[in-house]
This record gives sequence, C-alpha cells and structure tokens, in this order.
Amino acid sequence: NVYCEPDQACEFTLIGSPPFGENGQPNFEIQTLPNNGSLFLLNGSPISSTPYFVYSGQETLQYIPNSTFEGEDSFSYVATIQDVESSPATVEIQVGIPSYPDDCISSELIQNGITEFTTLEATNSSTPYDDSPCPNTYLGEMNQDIWFKYESCENGSLTISTCNTIDFDSDLVVYEGNNCESMIEIGCNGDGDGCAGYSSELTINVLENNSYFIRVGGWSSGSSGTGTLEISGPSEEICQTNSCPADLNDDSVINVLDLLQLISEFGSTNSIADINGDGFVNTFDLLEIVSSFGDC
Repeated sequence: NVYCEPDQACEFTLIGSPPFGENGQPNFEIQTLPNNGSLFLLNGSPISSTPYFVYSGQETLQYIPNSTFEGEDSFSYVATIQDVESSPATVEIQVGIPSYPDDCISSELIQNGITEFTTLEATNSSTPYDDSPCPNTYLGEMNQDIWFKYESCENGSLTISTCNTIDFDSDLVVYEGNNCESMIEIGCNGDGDGCAGYSSELTINVLENNSYFIRVGGWSSGSSGTGTLEISGPSEEICQTNSCPADLNDDSVINVLDLLQLISEFGSTNSIADINGDGFVNTFDLLEIVSSFGDC
C-alpha cells in the first residue's frame, strides 16, 4: 500500500526475494499500469507499456497522479529470478485522504457499540473475497464497500450486525490479520436470519490481541446507503486497557507528545505508531491521533 499527496510525485520500492535455495537479486516485470496516474523510473524514463522490465538496481519507482485526481489507483508486477517467476503482486495507491474508510488501508478503528456510516460516496475495493465461510446467505458484489478495524482484548465471541439498522441490502465480510497485506477471510454474511431488507449479521470467535478487518458493502450495483454498524465483542471493562491505541507514550492523554513520536517514526513499519495496523506509519495514523486528542 502506498499513500500519495494529490498533484505530487511519490516514490516506493518494488520488493521480491529469491525462492528457498536460490541466490541473487530479483528483476521485475510490470504487468498492468495505473489508470489514474503514470509510472517512471527514477532517471525519468516513463513506464508507458506492458510488459515493462525493471532490472535489479532500478526497483525504486515514481508515481505521479493525474492532475486533480484523488482516490484509489493500482498496478501489478511480478518478481523473477533465474527463470522463476512469482505470483502477481498488486500495489494499491491511495491519492489524497478519503473522508470515509473507503479501503482497508484507511480502515476506521471501532470498538463495541454502534457506529453510524454511509456508503453513498464509497468506491469498490479490489480485495478478494468468497462466500465459502457463509454458504446460502446470498453474499453479493460488496458494492461501494467501506472498512472498519476491530482489535480484540481477549478470547471470545464477536457479533457484527447491520440487522434492521440500514436502508440498503448489505453484505459483510470479515478478515483476520495484523495488516492489510497478511489478512485472511474468516467470516461473511449476505442476508442475516430475521433481518429485514436483506441486512446482515454474523458471529465469529476472536482471539486476544488479534486484529479483525470488517468490510461492509452492498449486494448489487444499486445497493448503497446509510445506517449503523453494531459491534458486540468481549467485555468493555476488559477492553478498556487497550482502548487508547493513539496514546503512544501511555500517559493516558493524547496530545502533541504522541504526535511528535509518530512524526519521528513516519514511514517506518512494525511500529507501535502504526495505529490503524495497515503495516506503515503514515498520514492515516496521524489523522487517528489528531481526531483523538484529549484524555483516554
């Protein structure tokens, strides 16, 4: 996942590693191009057609979004070494900060209780899903989906519901994982039992200190709207000890000291400053701190 400011160039590095028992540095093959921007080598050479071969030592690329574009873009590549080719990898690019949790990278952190939401301006995510965890519940297209993140404080049962609280035909998909790259689908629901208007509800088992990404979308291309998402997980009293992830220095208040700590770790990975758990310390984590200023 990559974040870019509108109308500005941003850089990132393609990654790949040799298969077990092999040595050497991988080369790369760009297989698809972004739709809303352009790719360049750092020497300024444009990547304007596919397949385009990027050799070891050139793997840091530049992306420039189209003028005034804000939203999601993507392209794909494979790594190759000694005639061994990886499966395709997709680079998801978020240009500008969305005003709603439009994709996994911008998931909104939520806890037990009721959260108001709208999908009216959301776009369709490219993250894969299937209905094998929820056969015969009429899981649809996940149209105009939005994303939330739940962090479990102990083992237990978690119920996720839009049942009777929204104005469109909804679908739910839940993934388990510490970030958007490593998550796996563990639950889904199209139509919940006894839920009017084809709204949805599901219950999963959660594990202590695990993260869960919740995806809310519509059944078909005409399904979008507003309503509330209800979360009922492990006891609120138990979860209070982990209810303030933006308090980076554990002084029970979120203020400029936490902001300065995040800025000092900006761009890093595997850091406590990665508040939304997308794998990177970036602008989305900064927004989490700013929106949470005050006592925990």
